[in-house]
Amino acid sequence: MTSRTKYDLAKADLEIQKVGYRDSDIRDAGLLPPSSEKSKKAILKKLNTRIEKAELDTARARVSQARNNIISTRLMLRETRIVSPITGVVAARNMETGEMVTEDSVIATVIDISTVFVSMNINERDIPGMKKGQRVSFTADALGKKEFHGKIDLISPVLDTKTRTVEVRSPVDNQKMILLPGMFVRARIDRGVKIRGILIPRGALTGRDSLEVYVIRKGLVMKERVVTGREIDGKIEIREGLREGDRIVVKGQSTVYEGMKAPAES
Repeated sequence: MTSRTKYDLAKADLEIQKVGYRDSDIRDAGLLPPSSEKSKKAILKKLNTRIEKAELDTARARVSQARNNIISTRLMLRETRIVSPITGVVAARNMETGEMVTEDSVIATVIDISTVFVSMNINERDIPGMKKGQRVSFTADALGKKEFHGKIDLISPVLDTKTRTVEVRSPVDNQKMILLPGMFVRARIDRGVKIRGILIPRGALTGRDSLEVYVIRKGLVMKERVVTGREIDGKIEIREGLREGDRIVVKGQSTVYEGMKAPAES
């Protein structure tokens, strides 16, 4: 390589290095070359850092966008907190973390078992003896001999034509969460008090201490002393003094006396 060639290459390289630092570059940017060297250096610095400045501005915009996204996400998380309408326990979880949720999504199933219901199917023949408020006691096979109690609050008006039964239901307090829905139970329904004797209208009693009854035997009126028990729905329990099938005078006692012939109605 000749000295001339080396010179031309060096000159060309110098011109390349001058790009961005010449008055012509300032004019190409639409500016007038400043009169002072200090102002010229400031303009040249601004011109030669345009790419870096643009990249910095882009990076700052990305940072600002990321901050806004974080703020927006936090706000959405606060506003999209899902609260169950009832207090209870989660019986089933239908979705996992990260799954997309829509308006129709079933995220979880929450149940309140602080009160459970015992459902019993009663034969249609036994329905006349059922009424609300009757006491129910039962045991659950899974819980051994522990006994629970409740009262009938629903007697279904619909008869199951296949089984000829009617559903009877009783709510049971379950604050300790011992009973679980679906458990098999063995229940007993208290259909009333046990009567040791015979029930007669209270008005049939007579005598000073209301312990006598006019009984009709062999067509005559006889006075019998009785031993009474509890009063149930306006009737008196007779434990002694009367036999099953006895006819008694239930009204008009003031018109009858012992030994007279039996009246037409008694």
